[in-house]
Amino acid sequence: LVGLTVGRVVGDDLSPYVLACGLAGCLAFISLDLAATRRLEEEVEDEQRQTEERLDKHVLSLSSIGFTLPQSEESEILTDDELHEVFATVRQMELSE
Repeated sequence: LVGLTVGRVVGDDLSPYVLACGLAGCLAFISLDLAATRRLEEEVEDEQRQTEERLDKHVLSLSSIGFTLPQSEESEILTDDELHEVFATVRQMELSE
């Protein structure tokens, strides 16, 4: 359409409209191409993110075989007497071995 306007194939009355339609078509093509490229990049990024998440889950599942941490409840603060009692018990167990 732009070529028709420049080549003066279209009448002078219609040339501004034909030129505007041609330019609008070019802009539409560029914007649709850009949108398709962005969509493709987002799909690739999403696939990569999913692959990394699966790999993380797999590695974590393998690293925790036979080793599980106990569920921690609210931590309690021991008094000095209780700490001395725990240390004494540990010493007795070390000596008995």
